[in-house]
Amino acid sequence: MDTINLPQPAAAITVDITGHLAFITATRDELLIQKNGEGWRKYPLPDRFGIVDRILVSGELCYVLSERNLTLCDLRAGRKAIIARDVDDACINQYGEIWAFSEFELRRLSPLGRELESKTLARIPSSIWMNNDSLIILQADEFLPLPGWLEELMSLDACLPHLDSLIMMLKKPSPNGTALSDEAYYLLIDSKHVLRMSLD
Repeated sequence: MDTINLPQPAAAITVDITGHLAFITATRDELLIQKNGEGWRKYPLPDRFGIVDRILVSGELCYVLSERNLTLCDLRAGRKAIIARDVDDACINQYGEIWAFSEFELRRLSPLGRELESKTLARIPSSIWMNNDSLIILQADEFLPLPGWLEELMSLDACLPHLDSLIMMLKKPSPNGTALSDEAYYLLIDSKHVLRMSLD
């Protein structure tokens, strides 16, 4: 477990499809991506967004979920386009395909927003996540799996400062303050600090 100091205050965090930490700044007009643990690459966004519910990053494409609109930002060309409306949550796989849900409808979209697949759900999810390229659909009473070492620590009744609040943050993840890669959980603990926890 370690803490990453961000160079600027963050409004939302994510990991790109290669596992690098990324965040949209508190001013919501720039995206920063960590490069191999050394420094940050900065990209201006083609617009300033309102409340950011989630961001997704694949190469030089960034998707911003804000006000139920999923907007594609081409970081290289500096252009944007809304590719899906009325979206409650979204996640991205290693191929750059996006899973998005709106109430009972779950859709798989191409990187440019073309619908590839659609399913009707029996219940409305609370959030969706991608882990090891598997889609995780969480209901209101379900949680993301905890790292094995943390489950072991909980079983020992270890008394660590803020352990209870940490567990609640993991069990009830905020899509704009939690990121999940194949190797680690990332939690935005305040606007300038991210807690990184290894999954092994």
